[in-house]
Amino acid sequence: MKKSVKRIFSVFACFAILCALAVPAFATDGDIELSTYGETALQAIKVYLNEVTSIISIENVVSVLGVVLGVAIGFIFFWWGIRKVLAITKRAFAGRNVNV
Repeated sequence: MKKSVKRIFSVFACFAILCALAVPAFATDGDIELSTYGETALQAIKVYLNEVTSIISIENVVSVLGVVLGVAIGFIFFWWGIRKVLAITKRAFAGRNVNV
């Protein structure tokens, strides 16, 4: 039963990948003229990218990484402390020696 189910799913997965890859395979090549809407959208994207690249700098990236690293270390110590307290509590209720 397991082998037949795996075979059916593998054939289905291969067919899904084949269908997904068939769409770009039949795309048209060549020059596509941009309509007025396309040119407006392209200009809007250029303006947005210029604003984003002017905001992002090495100092901003380093400060964000520092904050993220600090929060991650805080979470690790918090997780470790909770596990330590739970282990001490379990040992105390089990009647074993309590070691800190």
